[in-house]
Amino acid sequence: MNFNTQPNKFYTVLVNSVRDEETLFVNFEDAERWVEKASSWDCRPQGGDYSEWYDPRSGTTYKIVDCDDCGRF
Repeated sequence: MNFNTQPNKFYTVLVNSVRDEETLFVNFEDAERWVEKASSWDCRPQGGDYSEWYDPRSGTTYKIVDCDDCGRF
């Protein structure tokens, strides 16, 4: 079992720059798995950065952000 060792360190996913209210993750890898499940098979990271993903099938952009960056904490 993985435990989050950094207090108040959570991640969320922005879908087309809007926060998805259903997404709050304790680690980055869980957020990546959520993006992979929510998107088509062709979804891939943008420019080698694994925090931003683009799904060409739907035209959707997913961005994984630290909740410190999105003002939650």
